[in-house]
Amino acid sequence: MERTIPLKILTPDQLFFSGDVTMVVVPELSGEEGYLPEHMPILKMLVPGDAKIYTGKNEYRVLRIDGGHLTVADEIQIFTPKAVWEDDREAQNA
Repeated sequence: MERTIPLKILTPDQLFFSGDVTMVVVPELSGEEGYLPEHMPILKMLVPGDAKIYTGKNEYRVLRIDGGHLTVADEIQIFTPKAVWEDDREAQNA
């Protein structure tokens, strides 16, 4: 069984997402960085771009964020001014 860590994605308006994930890859100033369960506690600044939220070994969703920051402790938290799932953006543009 794959290890997971709780993830919360928060915007000023709402708790956008809450659930267990196997990995999170986010856009940072130095490029993309991935975070796994049991990562050391950290605080990172995020830049606008696409984050990948992994829920299984090869299963992920792409999330467009407008920067913000990420914290890792007992859970991963992403604080961003705006978040939109990639598949939701595609549906809006269809």
